[in-house]
Amino acid sequence: MTTDPEEMQSAAWHRLYGNVSRVLAKAGIENPYGKGDYSINEDNYGWMRIQIVVQKPELFSPTIVDELRFLLKNLEGWEITLAADIAGVNEAAPPMGVTIRKREIIDGLNRDILPEVFRTYRYADSRPGTGYD
Repeated sequence: MTTDPEEMQSAAWHRLYGNVSRVLAKAGIENPYGKGDYSINEDNYGWMRIQIVVQKPELFSPTIVDELRFLLKNLEGWEITLAADIAGVNEAAPPMGVTIRKREIIDGLNRDILPEVFRTYRYADSRPGTGYD
């Protein structure tokens, strides 16, 4: 087992990436060109983060967010980001999404512009995002 921080980050990133892929594959179709339900950024920039672009609002469901959060239970300092790119939502809307961490969820969804059926989504241990998140 290595003690090199870069190797440890890379190994953890690849494990988490695989686990996130399995969770989301049960809920939708991945396509990096906006023709699916979501896209996971395949590049590891050395951050303790997996980045996902969501085209299907159902992927913001509390059940899926909880499943993704569970993947972080043994990963201190890691996060999973879900950024919205939803067809039919106001193109001039500011960026929005959800950041999932082991101990909190930062809820940056603007429910006023989401389709009505998704406006009721609420997450346990969540707080609104700030300019510092």
